[in-house]
Amino acid sequence: MTTPIRTRTFLLFVLLSLPLQLLSCKALTPQPVTVHMPTVTWTSTATYTPVQPVTATSSPTISPIPQPEWVTDFAQPILEAIAERPPDFQDDFNENTGRWIIPSYCAKWRMKYQGGELVTTGCEVFPPHAGYNEYAIELDGRLLSNKGGDLLWQLYIPLCMFDIHYDGSASMQCHPWESSAGFDNVAKAGTQSNHILVIAKRPGYAFYINGQPLYYLEIENLNWGSIGLKAYHEKGDPSMADCDFIVAFDNFKIWDLSDISIP
Repeated sequence: MTTPIRTRTFLLFVLLSLPLQLLSCKALTPQPVTVHMPTVTWTSTATYTPVQPVTATSSPTISPIPQPEWVTDFAQPILEAIAERPPDFQDDFNENTGRWIIPSYCAKWRMKYQGGELVTTGCEVFPPHAGYNEYAIELDGRLLSNKGGDLLWQLYIPLCMFDIHYDGSASMQCHPWESSAGFDNVAKAGTQSNHILVIAKRPGYAFYINGQPLYYLEIENLNWGSIGLKAYHEKGDPSMADCDFIVAFDNFKIWDLSDISIP
């Protein structure tokens, strides 16, 4: 039969030609394969609850500490009355005005104008035209000596002395001299500057330091007398010389209060 013979011949031809096709391929070039990834849809099961905004609470209202009666009834009306009134005498010591007075027993070198301040060494100085018996005085003062201890600078007025100590304390003595008061840690210590204010208006004396009310007393008669500034050593330490008592003053002002009435 012819059909089987033709089939066998064709198969034989295919088998013989296959090695020749394989030997003729130097390399098999891979064909790119396109991969189709399935689309995945994520469904969240978590529930989100928005956080409620925090309502800011207002800061607590701080009520000012009630001022002593002498501040509201005595000092404050006077300060308001002179707030817009220029001082009757003032000196910022930017130049030597020649108006300040030094005692005859002190050498002239003990008082000098330096860097916009009046500097005194181991002596006291007096402002001119200080003949008032009712007045307000304010000024800045600072010790220039670092010797520490009981060094202090002082404003003295008729019947009272107001002292600022190196350690940051303050004190005053008033006539009768048994009338005294002392306060710890109310001033700036060391060589830092302190601002003081004194109001003398019959019958009261009011003392302020660095803008804060400090002390008040009443004296029946306010006498005329000297107003002076100085530095010294309270206990008279013999190891310290007058040259260690150095203080600088600035921004001195004085108002005559004789024409002001207290409500």
